[in-house]
Amino acid sequence: MLARDWTDPIFAAYKTPFPAPAQASPEALIAHVTALSAADSKDAALKKLQGYLWRIGYGDGTLATPLFGDVVPALRRWGAARRLAVFSSGSVEAQSMFFSRVEVPEGEGVVNGDGEGKARTEDLTGLFVANYDTVSAGPKMLASSYVRICVEMRVDADTVLFLSDNVKG
Repeated sequence: MLARDWTDPIFAAYKTPFPAPAQASPEALIAHVTALSAADSKDAALKKLQGYLWRIGYGDGTLATPLFGDVVPALRRWGAARRLAVFSSGSVEAQSMFFSRVEVPEGEGVVNGDGEGKARTEDLTGLFVANYDTVSAGPKMLASSYVRICVEMRVDADTVLFLSDNVKG
């Protein structure tokens, strides 16, 4: 995708924020982005590029979200019994894309794009009543962010379960 879009004027806005050496070629940009990703960087240019790649990839069916086999059934069960929301450092837009094309077993869901080598997916965005990110709720390490979510969702904090992949959260 980068090689295809490299000279596109629209793509220029996504590569020019990176240092000059990273703009030398698609390979140089990939190496730079790989290093930033390995360092779990929250670099603004990286996030902007990720958003661009996700919009293109999820939009044309190139990307689909792989989840462990027990996750989709669990989300369906929980969504039928409770109100689900997402709070992520990924943008609300990214969350929507992530859950819009979740890979499902053969025989379920729809085939993405032209069907050639594409995963069968299902749109799970309807399972969630709200999405929050660090812009809409605040930093993930601050209790006030979680309070803000509870207030907005009109729920008592004692009745909410927040799940995280960060032990500091």
